[in-house]
Formats: sequence, structure tokens, C-alpha cells
Amino acid sequence: MKMKKELNKKVALKQQSEQQVKNFVQDQFFETGHWWLKTRQIIVNVCFLAFLIFPIGIFITFLTNHHVWHYLHWNYEASFLLTRHLNEIILYLFVIVLVASLALVWRNNILEQKVYPQKATFNVQKMNQRKEIMERMYETRFGAKSFREATRYYVVEREQNLPNQLVPDLFKAGKVEIK
Repeated sequence: MKMKKELNKKVALKQQSEQQVKNFVQDQFFETGHWWLKTRQIIVNVCFLAFLIFPIGIFITFLTNHHVWHYLHWNYEASFLLTRHLNEIILYLFVIVLVASLALVWRNNILEQKVYPQKATFNVQKMNQRKEIMERMYETRFGAKSFREATRYYVVEREQNLPNQLVPDLFKAGKVEIK
């Protein structure tokens, strides 16, 4: 009897965790409806697959000297010309990416060192309101601030644990929601 209860409890916990995962993972592609999303994603995936297969076909045609596609046959001179152009394009792109990356790193360093320390990137008034709301909640649940700071060891009762939606609900009631 006891073993059966434990087994039922384990099954219930497993079903609950599976339900939580189902609630957490949501993908509109696999839900009913959303036909525009499904067709758009399928078309984009087929296009990218074509972009992947086309160069492989050119490469096989060039190496084997067989006609993989009858309308597409390369001779050696054209392939060397194409390779030279591709090398130039890759070199230009490498230089552009390198310059852009260095510029973005330089900009980010300036922002971190000079701009962000001098100006607040958040609403100070709302932050103070949120602190007040949280302090009131702490006082009602865990006691006065002086008591909390002076206590070295404190056991939180099961009823004092914070529910998942408590803080967002408190902020919503105080009209300082986090969006």
C-alpha cells in the first residue's frame, strides 16, 4: 500500500513537471493554425537549402568534370577567375568586418567607461518605489529591517516562501510594473 502511494506520488510529480515543460516551451509553428507563419518558415528554409546545395553542385561539377546540371558546366579558366573574385570579396569582407568590429568595441568601451557611470540608464523614481514596495513586503513577512540585519540564523517557514507571481503582482498593485 505504501509503495503504491509512493509510486502514485512519483507519477503525479512527473506529470506535473511535464506539464510545466509544456507550459514553458511554446512554439506557434507546431500549434494549430498560424498558416502564414508555417508557409513563410518553410519557404525560407527551402531557399536556404537551395543556397547550400547549389555551391556543392558547382563544386562537384568542377571536380569530376561531369555534367551534374546540364546547363551548368565550368571550365578551368572560368573557375580560376571565379576563385580570384571570391578571394577578393572574402578579403574585402574580412577588412570590413574587422574595421566594424574594432569600431563597435571602441564605442562600447567609451560608453562603459564614460557615459554609463555618469548617467542612470533606468528610472530612479520607479526603482525607489519598487524598493519601498519590497521593503514593506519584507517587513510583513520576515519582520523589521533591524531584526533581519541583526539575526545571524533565521529559518524561513514554509508559509513564508514567496510565490512565483508575488513580486510582479505587488509591482502591478503599486503601479510600477516591470515590462
